[in-house]
Amino acid sequence: MRRFGRCHCRPVPLAAGRRQIKSERGYSSMEAAIARSHIKLWWGDLVISSRASRHPEEQNGEVSAFMIGETCFAWWSNDQLRQLAERRKAERESMREEWSRVAKKEPPPKG
Repeated sequence: MRRFGRCHCRPVPLAAGRRQIKSERGYSSMEAAIARSHIKLWWGDLVISSRASRHPEEQNGEVSAFMIGETCFAWWSNDQLRQLAERRKAERESMREEWSRVAKKEPPPKG
């Protein structure tokens, strides 16, 4: 009788960010997910991420950041987090306007 509701898989770590999953049927490999970890403090966030998942602000020096190997440590103050949220909100609103203009088939504004 087969049991449901239990996972019979367990990850097996490999080199270079790859993982191998051992299941009932054997092994298969997959790429590790790119992740960012936020440690929230009352005066800002300490962000730990891989080199591939760095924000542009961390790359161009707007945010204090340093690398140790392939890991990036960045400090985002509450003001910087607020500015990022405002920038993203403005980008979403402009995209919404753009899509509504496309949906209505209006010509783009002349400028």
